[in-house]
Amino acid sequence: QMVWGAAHSAEDYGAQILTYHEVTGIELDGDQVSAVKATALKTGEQITINTKFVLNAAGPWAGKIAEMVGCHDVDVVAGRGIMIAMNHRLVNTVVNRCIYPTDGDILVPVHTVSIIGTTDVKADDPERLSIPRNEVQQMLDSGEALIPGFRTQRACHAWAGARPLVKDKRVAAGDTRHMSRGMSILDHAERDGLKGLITISGGKLTTYRLMAKNAVDEMERQTGNTHPCRTADEAVPGSKSGKNYLITHRLGEREHDRLDDPVICECELMTKSMFVDLMKDEKGDFQIDDLRRQLRIGMGPCQGGFCSMRAAGLTTSCQALDAKDATRLLRLFLKNRWIGLWPILFGNQVNQTALDNWIFHGLFDIDHLPDPGDTGPAIPDLSDTDAMEGRETVK
Repeated sequence: QMVWGAAHSAEDYGAQILTYHEVTGIELDGDQVSAVKATALKTGEQITINTKFVLNAAGPWAGKIAEMVGCHDVDVVAGRGIMIAMNHRLVNTVVNRCIYPTDGDILVPVHTVSIIGTTDVKADDPERLSIPRNEVQQMLDSGEALIPGFRTQRACHAWAGARPLVKDKRVAAGDTRHMSRGMSILDHAERDGLKGLITISGGKLTTYRLMAKNAVDEMERQTGNTHPCRTADEAVPGSKSGKNYLITHRLGEREHDRLDDPVICECELMTKSMFVDLMKDEKGDFQIDDLRRQLRIGMGPCQGGFCSMRAAGLTTSCQALDAKDATRLLRLFLKNRWIGLWPILFGNQVNQTALDNWIFHGLFDIDHLPDPGDTGPAIPDLSDTDAMEGRETVK
C-alpha cells in the first residue's frame, strides 16, 4: 500500500512510471547527461527518455548505472537477507529481541501472516539471490527463541531481497550486518566532472521520504530551481488516517456483497470484482504477480493452490486472452510461487505442496495445457529427485 501510494502520488504530480523497463544506457552531450536509453522487457521496444538530470536510485544496481557513463568505484554493496512468512498471525504486535542487530531478531504481523527476519549476507549479484536451507533453519531457531513452539508452526513462503549498502571501510568487506545504514548522496559533477547525475544509496525504508527530499534538494541546487518542498507537510501517500489494519476488515467488507461478488481467494478474501477491476487498470499488459502485490492473491496458506486457476480463468473472460496466454500467466505465477516454497519444504508445508502438486498435475494436467511458451515447468515433479536436488533459488 505504501509503495503504490507513493507511485500514484507521483503520477498525480505528472510522473510517468515505466515498469518492466531496464535502463541500458545513458547518453551524454559533452560532460552533460542528455538522455536515458531503456528496453521494455515484455515487448523488446527500445525507448529514449530525453533529460538533463538523472537521479540514480537503483539500489544495489546503482553502481552498474553509474558505470554506464564512466563513473566507476560507486561502492554499493548488496546485503542479501531472507524472510519467512508463517501461515497465520502468531503475534498481533511486533516482537523484537532487545539486543544489538542480529539475524532473526524480529517477528512482525503482516495482514494474515507473521514474518520472521532477517539474515544479512553479502551478495555478489543482486540478480541472483539464494535462500540457503541453513539460513532457513537459523530463522526457525530464532523464532523459537522469540516464541516457544515456533518450530511447530507452519512456514508457508520464503523470499530474499538485497539492501543497497554503502561500502563501509570501518568493517570487513563482507560484513554487511555492521555496515552503516546511513544514506549517501554522491555528486558526480564534483567527483567525476559529469553534470546531471547524482547517486543516492544506503538508508532504510523508514527514511525513504527524507532520502527523496535530500536527493531532490540536491538536484534543485544543481539545476538552479527553487520549488518549495512539501514532504514534511503532506501525509504519507496512500495512508488512511486513523484506520489501522484489522485482520477482520476484509471479512466485514464481504458481508454486504457475499452473494453478489464471489470470493476467488479464500485465504485473503479477494473477490472477483477486486481482481477484475485491477486487471482492467493494467490495460492487458500484466502478470498475475503484478496483481498479487496489490491484492495478495496466492499469498495465503494454500500459496495459490486453490485460487490461481480461478484467476487464470478470469483473464480469459475479462481480458479476452486465449488459453495459451492464460496458461502462460498461470505457469509463470506458479513458478514464482515455487521459488519461495522449495527452501521450506518440511512438516505441514510438505502436505500442502503435495496437494497443490496433485491438483495441478493430476486434475488439471498443467504440463499438457496449450503451449505456454518459454516459462518452463510451473511446479517440478516432486517425485523427480534428480531435478529437486541442488536447485538454486533465484529471486
